Amino acid sequence: MSQEKAIVIIKRNRQRITEQRVALLTLLMDSPKACSQSEIEEKLSYLMDRATMYRSLNTFIDLGIISKLRDYKGHPMYIFNAENHSEECLHPHLKCKECDSVECLPAFPNEYVNSLEKYNIKDLQIVLEGVCSNCNPDSDS
Repeated sequence: MSQEKAIVIIKRNRQRITEQRVALLTLLMDSPKACSQSEIEEKLSYLMDRATMYRSLNTFIDLGIISKLRDYKGHPMYIFNAENHSEECLHPHLKCKECDSVECLPAFPNEYVNSLEKYNIKDLQIVLEGVCSNCNPDSDS
């Protein structure tokens, strides 16, 4: 099912459908967490070289299909922009130290985001590290 959806997304964005792009997008769509470059390379090295992977990732980022986040060490992670995740990413993310999942946290208030306009900010990425509600036994959920 995800592979068919990946093809639809690639077509909708007027991109050439290749086996590599479909595999990459399917991987990110099916992943319950943001994927690091090394995880993507490990899973798809049989199908594409590193240069093809980077070009495809950058194309998907430019189109707003995926977002690139950075963990606290500055390592890039990639996450599919599902219906509940905007490519603008004007909200922080939580990277769980237990299960490595990355989840969206509540968006910043519009008043705060609007106050940043005078700074001409090109990118806003905040990744907090902690324990997600699934891994935290003391969580209310």
